[in-house]
Amino acid sequence: MWEERSARLVAADRSPMAYRETPSATAEATMTDHLMTLLTTVVGGVLALAGGWWAGWRQAHAERRSLTRAFGGEIAALLAIAHARRYRENVEAIIRELFDELERLGASLVERLGRN
Repeated sequence: MWEERSARLVAADRSPMAYRETPSATAEATMTDHLMTLLTTVVGGVLALAGGWWAGWRQAHAERRSLTRAFGGEIAALLAIAHARRYRENVEAIIRELFDELERLGASLVERLGRN
């Protein structure tokens, strides 16, 4: 019987010692295998979640930067148009004219009130 089993082991190219492991060594190996499987699953899950979060953050960051640059360009264009059309000088002239007119009206009002 032993010779027959040895012949099968040799034919299968296996060591007879492979069948003589102690139960505790097998239990430790199984526990280590389970822990490694659990660890790789947890690490894979964390990496998947972190990758999804990072991709979303990068997209939001790129959109924010794009909008900031677009608004900056619009403001720069509006300032260039206002400078080219001399809006500041025109508004200052209008304000000066209004104040001059108010002074004239005030002086004439004081004169009218003084006559009464």
